[in-house]
Amino acid sequence: MSNALAEEPLLSEEFLVPLPAATREGIPSEVAKHVAKGVSVLSAAVFIERGATFLANVLAVRLAGPATFGAYSVGITTANNISVYAAGGIGTTATRFSGKYPYDGGSYRVFAQVMATISLCSAALAALALTLGASPIAALLHRADLAGLLRIAGITAAGMVLLECARGFFVGQQRLVALAALSLLVGLGMLALIPAMAMTGNAKSMVASHGAVTIGAVLLCCVMAARLHLQPPIGRDSGIAFFPLMREVWSYGLVQLSGLVSANVAGWWVTALVARGDSTLAQISFFSIASQLRNLIGLIPSLLTEGSFSAMATPGEGTGTAQRVMMLCTFASTAVSFVVAAITMVGAPLLLRLIYGQVYANAALAVCIAVGVAVIQMGNAPPSARLSVVSIRLTAVINTAWAVTTALLGTALMLHGGNAAQAMAVFLAAHILIALLVLIGLQRRDRLPSGMVSLFIISTSGIVSLALLSAVRVTHPADSGLLSLLMLCVVTLCTMLLYRLGKKQSCLPSQAMLLSLRHRILSSLRRLPSFTAGGKQ
Repeated sequence: MSNALAEEPLLSEEFLVPLPAATREGIPSEVAKHVAKGVSVLSAAVFIERGATFLANVLAVRLAGPATFGAYSVGITTANNISVYAAGGIGTTATRFSGKYPYDGGSYRVFAQVMATISLCSAALAALALTLGASPIAALLHRADLAGLLRIAGITAAGMVLLECARGFFVGQQRLVALAALSLLVGLGMLALIPAMAMTGNAKSMVASHGAVTIGAVLLCCVMAARLHLQPPIGRDSGIAFFPLMREVWSYGLVQLSGLVSANVAGWWVTALVARGDSTLAQISFFSIASQLRNLIGLIPSLLTEGSFSAMATPGEGTGTAQRVMMLCTFASTAVSFVVAAITMVGAPLLLRLIYGQVYANAALAVCIAVGVAVIQMGNAPPSARLSVVSIRLTAVINTAWAVTTALLGTALMLHGGNAAQAMAVFLAAHILIALLVLIGLQRRDRLPSGMVSLFIISTSGIVSLALLSAVRVTHPADSGLLSLLMLCVVTLCTMLLYRLGKKQSCLPSQAMLLSLRHRILSSLRRLPSFTAGGKQ
């Protein structure tokens, strides 16, 4: 760690000048609009695309039958896993560097060429990997008949890579109409083709249609580049070299990939440890439910981080704007996830009985700890994104430390038998550690705004206290009512402390800000169809 802290990050010197006192002041109105626009547009796009895709899958389940839809699911899941590793976080990379090379800057043309080159290479790698690995994967599944379907899924894997890059690029560059068009094309394409192919009972055609929709949506956006305001502005070329920029972007992507691989390996090992000591697979089902609820609670805060990432990566540190954006996003992510998670923790036994049935009430402790993990994880997302801009090398070191800590803790606690609650406790401890390391890393580089440490202490102590009370409630069911009331008191206290901190740091939205955001969202929704007429964004 000490060596990493002493090394210079791969980024230019503009990210390393001292911060002025202006860091504690409000962010410029144009930056606030940039963040609000990015978050609202990304949320609308995700809602459109995922909503239509979910409906398409529901129809496909009914029309295809279990066997056909199962084969289709195997192909899509495999393609998704391959694309994740081949892409190496290309969407996040595109969003991050868009802040440094914006549309109205002189280097946009070269940056767009670099991202197009990297995305095409990654897509080709994904397609090739799945094409060559189709037979071995089918043999591993003891289903040699699926080899042909998996080869076709290589096209889908390539489409997923291209789609992730395009979405990240559009979000970072604030191309509102392009992002709306992409989401509409993907969502409506899935809704039109997947159920239709399901009626034929041919899983291969369903997988091929999935790939055709993703690739076709990206290609159509490229064809309509002028209408969607994606073509570089005329006369704005700084002459930045292609290959140095390619190296900078690809180096960042490789670090993202290494962190992804290490996190997945560590997560798989903890899951495997749960399965080793669970002959009935009941704990695995508890683990799965807890993970689903954790991901659900983190959905909105994750969109906030992704939508504001380009603002945190904007060059020119003289105003301290990036630090202020990070503080606001961290507070919003922490506050939103904490309130939702805390209420879930208090009512977990009742909620599980109502949603899943009486038998799943035993998953209450695992769920309580899992949603606590979501709070720590989402609160750490903006600082981690910011640290990846300040020092990509330190980010790699911290990601490795997280993976090693998770694997070692999991082995120590569950090697001779473990359960879902213990697994989630491992994740909670590891995420608290990485959040602390990120804050230390930012502090060492004078990139930690006032209030971040207090926010971390309030949220972490609150979550740990609620998790401990949840554990006591499980072991003392006779006192569950009193313990739930005590948990509610902790929630109230922490919420009040978060409110006071937000007010002190000017992180709470004003009425004028809320009205402005509402106006922008409604205005954006009314203008979504304008891309067909080539209207301004």
